[in-house]
Amino acid sequence: MASSLQNPTVSVVMPAFNAEQYFYSAAASILNQEFTDFEFIIIDDHSTDQTETILRELAETDDRIKIYRNPKNIGVAASLNFGITTARGQYIARMDADDISLPQRFSKQVAFLDENPDFVFVGTGYQIIDAKGRVTRADVEATESWECEWMSLFRMPIIHPSMMIRRSTLADIQKPYQSQYDGAEDYDLVQRLLAQGKGKAIDDICFQYRMHEQSVSTTQASRQRDIARNLCARALINQDFTLSEAEIALIANCLYNGPDRQAHDLVIVLDALRKIEGEFAQRYHLNAREENRIRALSSRWLLRAVANDKELKPYLQVALSYPAETISQIINYGLRRSSLLGHQKNRSAA
Repeated sequence: MASSLQNPTVSVVMPAFNAEQYFYSAAASILNQEFTDFEFIIIDDHSTDQTETILRELAETDDRIKIYRNPKNIGVAASLNFGITTARGQYIARMDADDISLPQRFSKQVAFLDENPDFVFVGTGYQIIDAKGRVTRADVEATESWECEWMSLFRMPIIHPSMMIRRSTLADIQKPYQSQYDGAEDYDLVQRLLAQGKGKAIDDICFQYRMHEQSVSTTQASRQRDIARNLCARALINQDFTLSEAEIALIANCLYNGPDRQAHDLVIVLDALRKIEGEFAQRYHLNAREENRIRALSSRWLLRAVANDKELKPYLQVALSYPAETISQIINYGLRRSSLLGHQKNRSAA
């Protein structure tokens, strides 16, 4: 499909800051999409390397590219909001300056949103690549709307730069990207989008997400974890589950390596998760297979989150390979075993 510059179907919004190392490959992956009816909005967040020069040269090669340079560095959230205000497309496609969109990405996402008006966003399956572009793993998550809803209670369910979002929905959300959540602004946005409609990922790998030493996921890992912990608690509160404030705090604290985490909290958290799994399954009319899926997901997140605990690590590593229904028994065994060993050590010391 040829591009309609006045009213494109898709507006690609990509912030860039000191992005010279990977920018060419990221931009080329957009310009080489099978679906061509888009405008490409790039916001240079006052880069200090050669990003500005590269952008200007690239813009001369394709009239779909629109370059904006912030007079000062304002951050990802504010840059994205500006890009959205200038967009004219029916759909907003996110993109980051170090990732790769595979050629079929836009065609598949546009087709899905055209055919499913009750969905407000769609992501894709993805590959993780390293600094040299080598694939380290691949995954497809949240391929059902209920799974996306469940995952959003605890974490970001979709790879953010793989998302395509209805612009009309973003227009209804005040300030889509919030600067106070920089580092986890995507998780905040997805929670608010899901209050407006459905979301999921298509069951195809159409995106390559780059992990490297300078990526936000690496440089802001601690900040992301702290913000996500608060957003997880907010999501659980907003869903009005029959959880106490203490249970919600313990869930968020355990999943995001919060302070003063105690081994005995695991039993309380696991019981709380089992309670809300049942409530969620009833609300969304899940069948037995689907209910087992959400149980397995929450168990896996919890176990991975605490896998570095010295006393529990051996038991949690084993538990990851077990069916969800046996995990509680394994954790309880680990707790009892750790308690027994501690008691024996104390007796020996005495």
